[in-house]
Amino acid sequence: MKDRHEKNKITIVRVLGWIVGAIVVFIAFFGDVLFNETSVFSHILSESETGIEAAFNFIMDQVPRLIRAAVYVVLITIIFKFVRKIVEKLVLKSKRGKTTSKLIDSFIRYLSAIVIIVVILLVFGVDPVALFASIGVLGLIIGLGAQSLISDIISGLFIVFEGEYDVGDYIIIDGFRGKVESIGIRTTQFVDSGGNIKIINNSEIKSVVNLSYDDSLLTVDVIIKQHAFQKAEKVIKDNINNIRKNLPQFSDGPKYVGISDFTKEGVQLKFVGKVREDERFQSERDLRREIKLLFDAHDIDFALPKIYIEDSVKK
Repeated sequence: MKDRHEKNKITIVRVLGWIVGAIVVFIAFFGDVLFNETSVFSHILSESETGIEAAFNFIMDQVPRLIRAAVYVVLITIIFKFVRKIVEKLVLKSKRGKTTSKLIDSFIRYLSAIVIIVVILLVFGVDPVALFASIGVLGLIIGLGAQSLISDIISGLFIVFEGEYDVGDYIIIDGFRGKVESIGIRTTQFVDSGGNIKIINNSEIKSVVNLSYDDSLLTVDVIIKQHAFQKAEKVIKDNINNIRKNLPQFSDGPKYVGISDFTKEGVQLKFVGKVREDERFQSERDLRREIKLLFDAHDIDFALPKIYIEDSVKK
């Protein structure tokens, strides 16, 4: 119940924000017309000895229009919210369906904002067609940076319809590795394993590594002492199937592939396997645990890091 009240408060704040924003936009476009020497306001203030009172009366006369505008905004918001719910229910619950649903939802939100602005203009007696014609459509597009917006929208459509990635996929963009949370009409949002969120414009996405097309490769390196190498290989060979049984999340492996390096401490052994990207970190920890238990059971010592100190003082 508390969450519902919070959502209602947020909705009311947004509605009021749209109303205030529309009024600001209206004044920004028509400020010169409303407040110049030949405007209605100037006429009222000059003809009346009590100009402030007349201005107040004029504002009060606009209250019905303000109320109508508020009612229309609320109704439009409710209607579009209802439409968004219907779209969400109709779209399939697959990853592809979720991706399409997010894009349509983003489009509906932008459309509702445009409809609200147009309705408010009509309520105050302003012809939107005449408005756009008077300020010049081309000038409006350039002034509001719509070229970038159009580029983002087109890129978003290509991302969705070409299936480069879907909501729920794990991807790498510009070195950022994470899960796709939403694909909007302008931006893509994804979050990494630490909960960090990255939002990037669709037009800025030049290359993507989709980690969800296939299971991710997982590698684990462990270092054992030199003298324990042959014994370790035999123990691994005899018990690798038991490790696989204990780790059913691996679609391939885990398997031992040999020596990966020689270090000052000992011999480095490599294990590899394939798991789902969302299970990669936990699977790595699980595999390390199995190796640790196996080596401990057969008295195979791990090579611990050593600190080497050289005496540089000549005797």
